[in-house]
Amino acid sequence: MNLSDLLIAAFEKDAFLHKNYVDFAIHVIESTRLFRNVPVAPNLLSQSASRVYEYAHSNIEITVLQKSLSALFEYYAGAQKNIIPPPILLPVEAPEQFWNETLPGVNLCNTLIAAAYQGAKNVDEDVRLISLLILLARHSGIENLQSIRALISTHSNYIILDSEICISKADEKLFFLDGICLFLIKKICELRQHATSDKDLKKLFRKWSDHLDFRSDFDFNHALMAVNLMTKPIFSRTLGQLDHELSLPSYIFALTQIHQADELDTQLKTRKGRLKKFDIDGLLPSPSEMAFEHYGYFCSDFDKEAFDVLSLTLNRFRAESTRERHQGSAFKSASVKLYQLLEMSRTRCSAITFFSIHYCVKIFIHGTPWKDRLRISTVLEYSSRIQNFINNCFCDDNLIAHAQENQGVLNDLTDYVADAIIGITSPSIQNTILIFLQFLYTHTAVKFFDETRLEYRGAGAMHVRSHYLAPEIFEHILENVAENSIESIFSHTLWFLRLCYYLGLRNSEAEGLKIIDISDRCIYVSNDELRKSGAGYRRVFLSYIPPSLHNSFKAFCKRRIDEGGEFLFEPRFINYYLDSVMKALKAASGIDDLVVHSLRHCAANNQLWMLFIAAFYRSDLITKYSFLNHELFSESALKNIREDFRRAGRELSIITPIFEIVSTSLGHCSPAITAASYWHTLGLLEFEINPIRAFNPDEEFISAIYGNNYKYDFIHSNLKNGSVPFKNLIHGFTNCKKVGKKSTKLHCAVNTKKHVTFLTFIDEVFAFIESPDKCAGELKSFLQKNLPSSKNQEISQYKRTCFLKCAEMANEITVNSNVRNAFKATQRMIEADRITDVRTLRHFLKVLSLTCPYQFKLIFFHHSDGQLPLPWQEAINYYRFSELINLEVGEANFLSLKFLKSSSEKVLAFKAVVKFFNLYLELIAGGSNE
Repeated sequence: MNLSDLLIAAFEKDAFLHKNYVDFAIHVIESTRLFRNVPVAPNLLSQSASRVYEYAHSNIEITVLQKSLSALFEYYAGAQKNIIPPPILLPVEAPEQFWNETLPGVNLCNTLIAAAYQGAKNVDEDVRLISLLILLARHSGIENLQSIRALISTHSNYIILDSEICISKADEKLFFLDGICLFLIKKICELRQHATSDKDLKKLFRKWSDHLDFRSDFDFNHALMAVNLMTKPIFSRTLGQLDHELSLPSYIFALTQIHQADELDTQLKTRKGRLKKFDIDGLLPSPSEMAFEHYGYFCSDFDKEAFDVLSLTLNRFRAESTRERHQGSAFKSASVKLYQLLEMSRTRCSAITFFSIHYCVKIFIHGTPWKDRLRISTVLEYSSRIQNFINNCFCDDNLIAHAQENQGVLNDLTDYVADAIIGITSPSIQNTILIFLQFLYTHTAVKFFDETRLEYRGAGAMHVRSHYLAPEIFEHILENVAENSIESIFSHTLWFLRLCYYLGLRNSEAEGLKIIDISDRCIYVSNDELRKSGAGYRRVFLSYIPPSLHNSFKAFCKRRIDEGGEFLFEPRFINYYLDSVMKALKAASGIDDLVVHSLRHCAANNQLWMLFIAAFYRSDLITKYSFLNHELFSESALKNIREDFRRAGRELSIITPIFEIVSTSLGHCSPAITAASYWHTLGLLEFEINPIRAFNPDEEFISAIYGNNYKYDFIHSNLKNGSVPFKNLIHGFTNCKKVGKKSTKLHCAVNTKKHVTFLTFIDEVFAFIESPDKCAGELKSFLQKNLPSSKNQEISQYKRTCFLKCAEMANEITVNSNVRNAFKATQRMIEADRITDVRTLRHFLKVLSLTCPYQFKLIFFHHSDGQLPLPWQEAINYYRFSELINLEVGEANFLSLKFLKSSSEKVLAFKAVVKFFNLYLELIAGGSNE
């Protein structure tokens, strides 16, 4: 065999690599002289691999060379068993450079802030206005003048929360403000120029610069970006704009657990004027009516020319309108020419070129969801990125054409798209491409990729639901449904949903979990067909689950092992209660389109906040926001997650790449993918992580803002511990809506009772029966009140093997309201001789299966010789008592409990455990065992 045949066979299953990189691989192997038809040294490949990898200049070339070396190893290993395999190169992708020439220097940042403090005391209102706006930009993290003006103009619509923050929606975006921001806005509104236009404010900025001898050659927007240089989180620049934040009512519900009316969510403003005239989506035919002769890029003669005409038109508009205004004859002329370009492209270009041009024209005329107007340089940059991307992925016309009819070919095409996205190292470019793909998904009937497969490859989601459900509400709904369900069946639904909610598993990943995929501290999520991020497995820590649920999960896994199942879940059992749970979750959250996949979005946000609090030691946030006031974010949970990372060789700290960790846990190829589709609370995290939050408004700051000494007495009287309280800073915002935080008993509430297990309680009962003086305190009082006199107790029967076995089983029970109801009902049935309703039957069989290792024959009387009623039959089958039931004909349907009248050791043990467990439940009521 020659080298060419060997490498062609190695790349046979990957059409993209086979087509584009075989020649490259042959050149490298020949240059390094690694292919020989004679026996070679055992360490040839291991020592020569580094020389081979030096030829690679991209991730995909590294992959090609890895496959080539693997093919050589298999070739030599067939004749030489001692050949050493070559090492695998794991490259570290260089992040996009943050410190570059487009950003202002640190000295400029400090000089601007000092000048703003100086200008705030100036008697000239123009100078004071600009100074206050600069300080507001620094404390709010806003970097453009348009957003600041929109924020100030909507101050009467602010929503102030008890957690001492304010939420506002302006300029189609949500803003989070603290007391200092509100104080600055109040002072700005008192000045007569606060409603001045952008043009006038830019003139005032030049006056401000001259007045303070602050010489500079940049404009107001550049100054606003400069003052945020040291405080703006880096991820806010690298991850791009957030297009899928929670809505305003959803945010308020998450932060306060109080539903607000939908009118709080300010309706988006409809654009006016000339933009409506050039609504290109309305002028073009619908996607289903469009037909194309070619699909792939460069498959039509006009493809390259169309992008050239787009660039020429945009550059001409920039030359004719130096301020790039979206009005006047220049904008109208450019819009008409671009629409003509679209009409021409629809008939002369390939499909992918037309939709690329369509997208670029759309963002030029209408802007993006987060910005009305984009600079021409930005539109041209996006156009260049898209052109390079479609040249890499969508240049094979035959492949795209066959993908329209063949799912297998569409999967191959999707893999090319996913690989290209994964190969992009810049988060900004990744974000641009993802938004463009979402545009393709919604605006064309042509299949350029399979959205489901693309999401499974970790390369982005096309259909994004901005959903979040607080853990307290999630667990409360599960507990309510559990009260009226069969435990052995509902446990499948319960843990299926919990793994999706806490660990972020996809539906099919959770359904396909095998018992061997679960270890003591983590689960291994695998998918042989669709290997996420280039790896077959990803590890997810079980410490993302609340600590109190760990034993319950282990017990469920043990039960499945005892049942001999290969998979963790039975699909038919999952679906049995799934509709009921999802219906209850929709009602509780107010999210009508909530689906199981929405729980994965919840996991993305929970894990992000959990790691942030653990790494930055921000436990103060747990009591500040309602959605964090849960055991999931408690000190014990944070301790567990820190320990897991420590065991894995990585300490959680402020330099830990939290975004990469969560993205990898979810199976995404980069944080940009997760931020674009899953992190719906990232705006609030950006607000809290900003170091400016640690600034306390002291006397010096307030005096500088007031600028008048006669206010000193008022300021001094409002100081508390050296700073001004929040309620004093917001004094004057009388028209704002104020929302309190719902007071509820939370899972992470402090437990004032000592943790007592059931076996410990039994030991104390034995001690009390032998001698009441051996017990002291509250437990002695409790037993004296609830336990009969010790002289009537037969101590020996409670220390026999049968009783101890039942007690050990009961000790493993996770206590909840469902368990409480079952034991109470069983205690009532102990003295009865029959059960006549199916609900009581379920309670009794549940307790029998949880506490008794022995098998009792049960007699079921039914009124005819036919089959058992379906509800009774299901309960008996699912609790695995079908083989222990004797059927007899009676006057009505009931289950006989005459066996409980027996004095056998096993029956007495069962009855005693039920009695003592009810006492135990009464003792721990409201405690941490709940």
